[in-house]
Amino acid sequence: MAGESPIGEEIWALAISMEQIGKDFYEALALGSDDPQVCRFCVTAAKDEARHRESFALMRSRLSESHRVRPLDERVVAELQALAKQQIQPDPAVVRKVALGGKLDDALKMASNMEKDAIGFYQGLLARLPNLSPLLTPIIAEEQSHLRSLLALGAALSHTS
Repeated sequence: MAGESPIGEEIWALAISMEQIGKDFYEALALGSDDPQVCRFCVTAAKDEARHRESFALMRSRLSESHRVRPLDERVVAELQALAKQQIQPDPAVVRKVALGGKLDDALKMASNMEKDAIGFYQGLLARLPNLSPLLTPIIAEEQSHLRSLLALGAALSHTS
């Protein structure tokens, strides 16, 4: 849309990419783990991440088609750019390698870090763009739930080792 900052597209693309990487990671970990509890969690988490990705894609599509969307304030654009640059995504190849070939403990730690990064990124977006609350609040809650489950799985596995 003419006059709209390109940062909007960058932010949506980053969110969609984060969710795709999470989905791929959980699918690979489900296939690579012999632990039934880990497999069940990963199958559910992969479905959640796919749903999040679709939510972001739909929102991006709706906002780009809407003539009611106003360009972002330059200060907000600068803050979002800084936030996006701070957000470090693991390389998808590294994620798959850890999920399939690494130790389960390492994979759970990587997944926990990915969830923490996603939560921080989405909370930062929400703080700057509160009108996205209906989209972001339930996604943040699910990512927090994933993190709690991952921490519990990690603790349970360390007690059985």
